[in-house]
Amino acid sequence: MALYYNQDMDIDKQSLSPSVMEKIFALAKRRGFIYPGSEIYGGLANTYDFGPLGVELKNNIKKLWWKRFVHDRSEVYGLDGGIIVNPKIWKASGHVESFVDPLVECKVCHHRFRADQLKDSKVCPNCSGELTEPKMFNGMFKTFVGATEDEGSLTYLRPETAQNIFVNFSNIGPSCSRILSSVILATLPDNVSVRAS
Repeated sequence: MALYYNQDMDIDKQSLSPSVMEKIFALAKRRGFIYPGSEIYGGLANTYDFGPLGVELKNNIKKLWWKRFVHDRSEVYGLDGGIIVNPKIWKASGHVESFVDPLVECKVCHHRFRADQLKDSKVCPNCSGELTEPKMFNGMFKTFVGATEDEGSLTYLRPETAQNIFVNFSNIGPSCSRILSSVILATLPDNVSVRAS
């Protein structure tokens, strides 16, 4: 979970102060909703594990969402795509080259911001502290598939879920063609013709 401040957000800073957030997390931990990830080894920033009540709540929300947006609609089909896919997908979609943002950090409050979204890239919009020089932040999480770590085994954890829909679209169409053909026609660009089989 990464949080970025957007200057246009209308947030009541008092309601999200560190002391309030600490109290919320402490309560959620005591009640068994979430635990800090890897806590007994000092934790891992921005990672959380769902406790007994948290996993039940998460699964109930997921089931309700799936029922409402997939099962209750005849023109919508579910897809559970892999987290790791062929790296050619990310090159073809432009993610490898352009999924990078300039990131700055406040030297006082340690909040991070996208430098290209700040009015003044030298002053923290949160506390008026000095900001670091921009560092390029890559939103793609690199990993390797296989026994060796070389260029041939390099891939990325998917940075977005929609890409698997595009990659599997030609598989979904034939398996659901009776109903999906009208949705395909409605969602493709005007210069593409589709024939339902």
